[in-house]
Amino acid sequence: MFGNAIRDASPSRAPRAAGSVMLTPPMPPPGIDGDDPSSRLRIRHGPIRSFGILPLAMALAAILTGCDRPRKAARFAGTPVVVGDTLLRFPDGSEYVSGFRNVEYIGAIAGQHESPFIIIAGHECRECDAPPSVLMRSPADGPVRNFSGLPGWHRYPGRVIAFNDDSAVLSHSRLFWGQCLPERPLGLIEYRTEFAADGTEPQREVLITEIEGDSLLEWRRVATSRLLATTLVQVQAKECTEVPQRDIPAPP
Repeated sequence: MFGNAIRDASPSRAPRAAGSVMLTPPMPPPGIDGDDPSSRLRIRHGPIRSFGILPLAMALAAILTGCDRPRKAARFAGTPVVVGDTLLRFPDGSEYVSGFRNVEYIGAIAGQHESPFIIIAGHECRECDAPPSVLMRSPADGPVRNFSGLPGWHRYPGRVIAFNDDSAVLSHSRLFWGQCLPERPLGLIEYRTEFAADGTEPQREVLITEIEGDSLLEWRRVATSRLLATTLVQVQAKECTEVPQRDIPAPP
């Protein structure tokens, strides 16, 4: 079972645009939720004056005209196809090369800019022993040159098996994406357990990547059974999705 202690670390932030980032969504101004009586619409009864009809008609015409204008289609929308082993081609014709080899598309989370944050998996190099990993990134940020310490990077979920002993499990992790913690921003959450070779107490932690505006915030917490249970409730509610696990051989 997981321990009960919870410890928050200082978040690391990867700004994509200038401006401040709030860790929690702002509260609505007074009256937005309808609790403030002064915000309610007041209707004055009486005859309609003729000079008020024309401006109203002109305003309605402008609104209807604006509704007929086609909206600009967002780039990198929809489910892409993989071309070769590196390129993602989206239904709108836009293309993205992340830097992964054997790339796999997992899903996407809408951001506050034109392109969403996509979630992909793959290998960081073609001819190396690096295990697969998962990355959340906006295609607008371009390809990745160096995955080390990159915000939004997570190890692929599942069991890591010792290179010379198939019965030895070095670590186990589960990875979820979406609204995986209620009242928190959308993103990725990883539950990881590292097993000690000497049989001592395993090390358990939670790695969280959240989308805040145009930035990614990262957190680390000591794992608790209550936190995982909360995420599983979100999965049952179809607000959160688990990435399928795999058995991954450890590098020699």
